Amino acid sequence: MVGLDVGTNPLASPALSESPFAPECTTLLSVLKNRRMQFILTNYTIFALIDMCYAVLIPLMWSTPVGIGGLGLSPFQIGLIMGIWGFLNAFMQINVTGRVIRKFGGAFVFKFAFVFYLLCFSTFPLSTFLAEEHGRVYVGSWLVIAAQLFFQVFAYMSYGSYLLYCPKQANKLTVGFARSLKASIQVVIAEATPKHLIGSINGFAQMAGCVMRTVAPTFSSSLFSVSIREEIIHGYLVYVIIYIICVIGIGFSITLNSRKQEEKASA
Repeated sequence: MVGLDVGTNPLASPALSESPFAPECTTLLSVLKNRRMQFILTNYTIFALIDMCYAVLIPLMWSTPVGIGGLGLSPFQIGLIMGIWGFLNAFMQINVTGRVIRKFGGAFVFKFAFVFYLLCFSTFPLSTFLAEEHGRVYVGSWLVIAAQLFFQVFAYMSYGSYLLYCPKQANKLTVGFARSLKASIQVVIAEATPKHLIGSINGFAQMAGCVMRTVAPTFSSSLFSVSIREEIIHGYLVYVIIYIICVIGIGFSITLNSRKQEEKASA
């Protein structure tokens, strides 16, 4: 665990200690009934589904033989690619994510990241098509994979496993490795929640996310298998359905406003 001074922590913000709720509206049920909170939790739930579908499809699609909807990469190649990407991604999240959230607000970064997930999914059929044209993974496919992993770095700025809450009164904030995690949606949750209910709301959000992360592997892998076996839309049905879910998620994300955006609007 690392102790960080609030003044130097790129995610620390006085806005996070303020609640949009009136003093009398402080019960868990009343917060869950709040329209803004409902939209935030809906966004979190959809994003958890999209994120897990993507995590499942990467090794599944990359390892599937060329000619039946995949790239035919070996386990060693997949592990090497993801290992290198993991180091680069960690560097970016630690050094860039916090500053971006401080500058633009959690809601803006979340919307931005959602669009990048749509771009990530768009690379699957393109890399497959290029591999089938050459009978193997060729230069074009490698370039698409590189673009996909580049998009994924920005997509990972979306939400985190730890709730980042920074009260005004705190002199130090112990966040462990939270700065390196996907934090924007958690900042939005913190901004919208009374501080004495943050643990309960975060637990509720994590529960909803866990349900989606339970459903997503079966959903995405089964859909991938059916799409290829039945050759529905040339095997691309799985991507079309996930594109639709991404677009729905982007539509819901438009309803989010961070404290920073609300302050600019009222100025």
